[in-house]
Amino acid sequence: MKFKKQTLAMLIQCFCISGVYAQITPNVSMAAKKAPEKYYQISENQLGYVLSSFAAQSGIALSYDANILKGLKSKGITGHYSVKQGFDYLLTGHPFRVEQQGATYVLIAKSGSAKPNTEKNTAIANTSTPLNNPSLFNNTDSDVVTLPQIKVNAVQQKQKVNTTQLNREHISRFRGTGNGDVFSDIAGVQVNSLRNEAGAIDIGIRGVQGEGRVPVIIDGSLQSSHTFRGYQGESDRTYIDMDLISQIEVEKGASRAKFSVGGIGGIVKMRTLSANDILLPNRQSGVMLKGSFYNNNKAPQTSDNEREQMSYLLRNKLSSNNFQNGAGTIAAAYRNDVFDLVAAYSKREVGNYYAGKHGIDYYEARDIVDVGPGQEVVNTSYKSDSGIIKAGMNITDEHRVEVNMRRHMQKAGEVMAFYWNRSQVIDPNSPPWGYIDGDYVLPKYIEGAYTMPQWSLGTAAINAFSANYTYKPKNNQWFDLELGVWHTNAKYRQHNGMLGIANSHYGDQYWGSFQDYRSGINLENTSKIDALTLNYGLTYDEQRMKPQNLIDTEIARDGLRQESSLFLNGDYIFKDFTLSLGSKWHKAKVKDYGDQYVAMRPVANSDLNDKGYALRDYDGKIDWMAQLNYQLLNGIDVYGKLSNMYRSPSLFESTVSKQTFSYDPDLPIKSENSRLVEFGFIGHNDNIFTEADQLKFNINYFRNQTQNFLTQGVQRKDIVNEITPDFILPYTTSYTFLNYQQVVLKGLEFNLAYQHPSFFVNMNGTLYQAPKVCPATKDDCNEVGDSWSLISTRLPPRKLFNISLGKSLFENKLNVGVRARYHSEKKNPKGWLQGTGYRGEWACGD
Repeated sequence: MKFKKQTLAMLIQCFCISGVYAQITPNVSMAAKKAPEKYYQISENQLGYVLSSFAAQSGIALSYDANILKGLKSKGITGHYSVKQGFDYLLTGHPFRVEQQGATYVLIAKSGSAKPNTEKNTAIANTSTPLNNPSLFNNTDSDVVTLPQIKVNAVQQKQKVNTTQLNREHISRFRGTGNGDVFSDIAGVQVNSLRNEAGAIDIGIRGVQGEGRVPVIIDGSLQSSHTFRGYQGESDRTYIDMDLISQIEVEKGASRAKFSVGGIGGIVKMRTLSANDILLPNRQSGVMLKGSFYNNNKAPQTSDNEREQMSYLLRNKLSSNNFQNGAGTIAAAYRNDVFDLVAAYSKREVGNYYAGKHGIDYYEARDIVDVGPGQEVVNTSYKSDSGIIKAGMNITDEHRVEVNMRRHMQKAGEVMAFYWNRSQVIDPNSPPWGYIDGDYVLPKYIEGAYTMPQWSLGTAAINAFSANYTYKPKNNQWFDLELGVWHTNAKYRQHNGMLGIANSHYGDQYWGSFQDYRSGINLENTSKIDALTLNYGLTYDEQRMKPQNLIDTEIARDGLRQESSLFLNGDYIFKDFTLSLGSKWHKAKVKDYGDQYVAMRPVANSDLNDKGYALRDYDGKIDWMAQLNYQLLNGIDVYGKLSNMYRSPSLFESTVSKQTFSYDPDLPIKSENSRLVEFGFIGHNDNIFTEADQLKFNINYFRNQTQNFLTQGVQRKDIVNEITPDFILPYTTSYTFLNYQQVVLKGLEFNLAYQHPSFFVNMNGTLYQAPKVCPATKDDCNEVGDSWSLISTRLPPRKLFNISLGKSLFENKLNVGVRARYHSEKKNPKGWLQGTGYRGEWACGD
């Protein structure tokens, strides 16, 4: 568990095993105040272990003799508790209670009180008194138990720098109808095409997005899959139903995590439901039911005829009391001292959504609107069935094995930019129209009636498996070992192809199918040597993408990519500051089995070998990161962070295909190099205005410079095109991937969160400075990139703000609140498929 990686937890855990020997001194300053009410999730275990975990997560120092708790069990704790409430709950049924003495909490017998020996405080400050002497606890004259003074040099659990953690309560609060809604109020995080991504999520951080730049990890397995999107390039999609997610951690910027190879933007880690999310306190088994329903969407009635799909009649409004779609989840869990088992199933149906009714004038004035106010937005519906099965076994108190299986099946619409236009409906009673007497006469249209292409739904089926073994010895600080293996098998049949079904002329020509297999293994260990913590290990993963051959003409990639890495991280805790260093070596290679001989794309320098495929090696690179945290004031740190990271080309970028944009052997590409500078303040204080309130904040400046940034583009080659006569076009135009000279993204980011026992306020925002984009073939730089590039669609607006307000009622059993979001306008290169990505100022409340 995460608390084990904190110094305080490790110290207390050692005390639980061998007894507490030292004396309390004024060094303990972190727990002088009563901790606020917090949310805890601690599973069933030994009582001493659970008490230590609770103290570590509360940020307080707890002293007790481990011997008197031997053999005692605890059911754990889940929910919101203050420190006192939590200890009272955990010790229910046990002959102990916890009493606060100055900066320390002491475990004593319920009938007695602990009397600190203050007279000898100075005399024995540097001595140790063993607690395994029975005379200390056996008093024949009274029931009073007197514990000796204890010296605890503890480090409070620090808030991670630029890391946002969401628990199940927060995920449920902002669940929304789209799977990406839960990320909407995290500063610096954007979700690509939130409503138009076939129910999947494509996450970007600070404008860095796509092609593995932000890895998404679910239960220890890498999930994202590159999906061809026509003129819009590709999406880095992850398919998951958020109702099955229990925890989310978003780390912004350079990361030292084991799965962060190539993650120059950051990393997102998720955990699915556990027994703690399902079981009530003191229960071994239980079932959870959850349901939701919503309006403003309706499932489309789609014809099987591809020609009729081109003329789908748009609905102009939907009654606000139309609640035809929704979601339901059922989950069951069982747990005892040795085994824990979780099974959950979620079903979700979302129809085409309906556009907003305000702000249309802005878009009409720029002639970039194809959807009217309150009108149906086609190809945005999806329905999914998802399930998980998880099993864990505690072989001993130090050895644990977990196995996770997940299956996700769905049908969803696809929005293709080339067909993003609507047509007016001609009145059947219209007078004759067309060319009459040499003049063209317009027909009579039905007012307010429009059609757009609404294609049949594509399918996606994802099966994921992961197994994890952990070894956490209690008496050995050299080992905290974790071994993981994982595999993801994804199959797709979607409207993301070209020339798909033979003799088709409309939507069916865009059918395409492919499969994407990803597998990996990772090994890491953590060693603690006094104030030094070392984390080191290795990873290996491979990705195999190929056509499924379900369609007459397949154009998907056909290749294999393998990547391996070694990493070493270290943290050293000084009195007032912490130094964190990290390094990672990684290397990738690609085997491309695709056909390089395409008539429209002649190649002068083929790199096919004698075995019939191309082998492309990307030399080993070394990433490094350094971070320094200094405690400026109690509860306030100042920090600085530097990093230099590389990302090797993805499988999608480094393989040939018949899709719009493809790797060109005549134009080889290089790895990206990202250099990050970041500094700021981070704070966490309790009991600011009243007892049990909590204030967290951070403000930081970042600058991310990526050299050799990879994006799609158009490059001229002096090769005669075999199809077009040379007197018409004496050269070949290659639609491929190019290395831009550099892309610089920088800005100011802030977060402020205040938690009161009865209400909460969260505010955050990002103020980006003008981006600097330097194309590959131009000397001057601009703010949006060159034509055909995907950079413009992924660059966030210059200003983004979020605010959430909430009120707790009926002893925290009911929460009500409101959220508002705003972003400024964003732009695309002139003439670049206008209308597919241009957005003006936008505000939303929910």
